[in-house]
Amino acid sequence: MDIIMRIKNFIIIHGMNFLSHLPRLKREMVDFHLAENRRAWGNYAPGLKYIEIQNKLTDISYGKYKADYNACEVIAVQNALIALGLEHDTEGFPYLLAEFERKGSILKGFFGTAPKAIVKYLKNKGVAIEKLTPVTSNLGKTSVQILIYQNGSKITSGIHTICILGSNTPIFLNGRPGDDSVLLRLYSLYLPPLS
Repeated sequence: MDIIMRIKNFIIIHGMNFLSHLPRLKREMVDFHLAENRRAWGNYAPGLKYIEIQNKLTDISYGKYKADYNACEVIAVQNALIALGLEHDTEGFPYLLAEFERKGSILKGFFGTAPKAIVKYLKNKGVAIEKLTPVTSNLGKTSVQILIYQNGSKITSGIHTICILGSNTPIFLNGRPGDDSVLLRLYSLYLPPLS
């Protein structure tokens, strides 16, 4: 059994949250990325409703890396905002990246975004949040979930975050857990529909 399977979920989550408080990008770099990302985003945004293919974001920056490597949490938040009707188009994605670069990227983006930053951002937007087990509970026609999971059973397999839209058949945006993924290894948020 790989060591990742022996570590308790809360230790991983708290570790991610702790690391997000270590040195962050300087304000000038965040502003530079915002300007560059706004220009680059014009190549992706026309006609796009949800962001579904992260590996095409090779000229979008998040932290010290490119978004194709480490922006899955921000993509999941963007997709959830759109699904909840809080963001009417994807024009705000470069601004959302900048927001999380300032408050929430882990080790300047190396490990993506801290779960606590996601929760705080969504709560500030007025979204009610519940932790869920199992992953498909409460999936109704209008539900939205953000799932953070271990991509496999080995410590080197990495973490991925996706948005799941509920319906009779859930729609997985920007990926789908594989057969060897450890579902609910980390965190699942249920975002009830807005009243």
